[in-house]
Amino acid sequence: MGFDGNGWIARRFCPRTSSRGANAGAQNQRANAIYHVTARPHAAQLTALQRDKSRPNDDRKRTCTRPEEVARLWPGDFFGEVALISGEPRNATVLARNAVDTYVLGKTDFEAALATSQSFRDQLYGIYFMRQ
Repeated sequence: MGFDGNGWIARRFCPRTSSRGANAGAQNQRANAIYHVTARPHAAQLTALQRDKSRPNDDRKRTCTRPEEVARLWPGDFFGEVALISGEPRNATVLARNAVDTYVLGKTDFEAALATSQSFRDQLYGIYFMRQ
């Protein structure tokens, strides 16, 4: 994903390191950021897991469907934009398979970037509609 020419958006991304097994956002939670995966010496790898929506969890019965891997994310990939754009809860849980470096853009800055940068908005909405 590219950034606008003046770097305003790029400067608002904050670095974050997640250790192996860390959760970068759980399915059905409200989104508060978009994450851009960056390189590490041994190629960062994240796995997006999604529970079967046709069999909802019922806490009273303590039943739970097994998560299914729906994507692997690598340096250069990003996630979290669908929930931020739609306002819907996250559609997957993202877990770090090893130590991962990301840049994080919080919801407020994300919304400001969409409002002020046509190129950022076009890129994200293009990807948003592809992922629907």
